Amino acid sequence: MRTPTIDGERGSLRPVGLQDAAAIWALRNDPEVRRLTGTVGAVALEQAEDWAGTVAGLDGRHDWAITVGGSDEMLGEAVLDGIDPAARAASLRTTLRPGHRGRGYTREATMLVTGFAFGAAPEGLCLHRVGLEVLGIDQRAFALYESLGFVTEGRLRDTHVDGGRYYDTIVMGMLEEEYAQARQAWRRGLFGSLRAGPRSSSRRPAGAWRGLPAPGRARPRGRRRAPGSPPECHPGAATVRGPRDRARPPARARTGARSRRWGRIAGPASRG
Repeated sequence: MRTPTIDGERGSLRPVGLQDAAAIWALRNDPEVRRLTGTVGAVALEQAEDWAGTVAGLDGRHDWAITVGGSDEMLGEAVLDGIDPAARAASLRTTLRPGHRGRGYTREATMLVTGFAFGAAPEGLCLHRVGLEVLGIDQRAFALYESLGFVTEGRLRDTHVDGGRYYDTIVMGMLEEEYAQARQAWRRGLFGSLRAGPRSSSRRPAGAWRGLPAPGRARPRGRRRAPGSPPECHPGAATVRGPRDRARPPARARTGARSRRWGRIAGPASRG
């Protein structure tokens, strides 16, 4: 699929082309952008020209230039790469040039790309998951993605050094069923209403990130689609879910029963 042009209320996302080489060069070499993205090393103008002229022909990715106000000038970039058709997953990245931040351009670009990723074919990719990574020093980006409904899934500890201190890489993601809820909130302008619980991980039990069960709780089992059923995507495609995997007979420890040696063991219904 060729990268489409996507129009929003504030501006548009258009495919990156050779005319964007100078803007890409300025964006990649901006000190603040390099700091917040963990970029090491400068980018030469020749490299930017080569990239801008060939990226449209690369498989497994879509690269857009963020434009506003009817102008064709590239103010930033939005990227959906690492597209895996089998897993129906991809990674998202957005970057904005200095002087254009804090105006809602990144928010709208993220909404447009996410809508394209989860949208029904042939206009969209009908993905199941869109993920992204944010450095711990970029609290503005973290708050933005969280307000749009992306869920914190985990942390890669001490992956980046800034100012003599180590910072984590925060892994976030959104699933197609979460996108359905997020899209409704976006339409009502309820940004930030999708945050589930406190931001601080210290208030959560160990392993309580989404997809990792809290101690004492059974690991969630996978879901299967019925053979030949259409994939889940939005809007439109009907969904047929197959039966859940057959559960194993519950062990005494999982039911909260007493153990002679260890006492009461927290089961699925236990609140800790």
